[in-house]
Amino acid sequence: MPPGSEVPRASFFARREEGGDVQLLVKVTVRRADLQRIANHDSALRRTASGRYEPGAFRRRFGRFRPVVVLAPEEQAGRWVLVADVDADQAAALVGFGRDQGVEEWIDSGRSRPLPRRRRSA
Repeated sequence: MPPGSEVPRASFFARREEGGDVQLLVKVTVRRADLQRIANHDSALRRTASGRYEPGAFRRRFGRFRPVVVLAPEEQAGRWVLVADVDADQAAALVGFGRDQGVEEWIDSGRSRPLPRRRRSA
């Protein structure tokens, strides 16, 4: 497979659009369009857990996010709503739970990483 053609994978907290409990989805395949939204949500969740982001601001920003479409694995395929109703303690619990489950890499775009910039010689 050529570099950059791999499918994007992400790990995130969500619940099915129809309802149900919050789940940690690990390394699921998502559409590229959803990947950036998941990354923004995850970053804000971690900032809320560390107290750098107000829970009310988190709810206002992510409370009306469109559902994320999970493509694979098949048993998790469908529309998932990102977790939006958290306070700082709940956010910390979610982040801690993910760490306890051994989730190291939360976002993998599947694209090749750029090489470091070279210095120009004068």
